[in-house]
This record gives sequence, structure tokens and C-alpha cells, in this order.
Amino acid sequence: MCYTGWRSHTTFPAEELKKVGFMYSPLPDLSGIKLCNPKEGETVLVNAAAGAVGSAVVQIAKIKGCKVQIASAGSETSAPWVKELGADHVFNYKTANIDEELKKAAPGGIHCYFST
Repeated sequence: MCYTGWRSHTTFPAEELKKVGFMYSPLPDLSGIKLCNPKEGETVLVNAAAGAVGSAVVQIAKIKGCKVQIASAGSETSAPWVKELGADHVFNYKTANIDEELKKAAPGGIHCYFST
């Protein structure tokens, strides 16, 4: 394991690598969802929802019964996939009018904003 982000290949000094057990889980990295602790029915906004952490947050929030509003990873191709994960409203933050999208999707406001 090394802290270089999600890549198919990378170069990294061997002495800085860490060996992890087979069952390594990225879920402890999602401490923000635990701190925010969204409740059933609350609205959660997940920025970059098509990424590794964002996509996990979408699913966890949906399991908790939240209404999930999503900003996709900035591409039209990722939006349908994010919707499949359980997002109630998906928009491309690179092309959409974010103020208008949020007013439409969350007229009562956002309870928890998760920036990944």
C-alpha cells in the first residue's frame, strides 16, 4: 500500500511501501460519514460521487435511508453509474448551474456535505 491515489500503475520507493493484510478495507477512511452521521430522511450532498470514496459514501448514505443528492465526477458518462448506486439526483458539476441544481434537488437544504 502507498498513498498515491487510484492508478493502474505507479512508481514508488520500495522502502516507503507498507504491506497490508488480505482483508484491508477502505471503510475506515470514510470517517467523514461517521462524523456527519446523517439520519434517515436527511439530505446528503456527495461531491465527486463517481470516485472510490464518493461512491462508497453514496451507498452508505442510501442504506441509512438518506435522500442523496450527488455531484458527479464531472462527466456525463459517470452520472448513470452514480444513479445506479442509489443517488436520487445526479448532475455534472462541470456543466451544470450548481445553485439551480441544488435548489431543485434540495429545496429544504443540505444536512450533510461530503467532499471527497
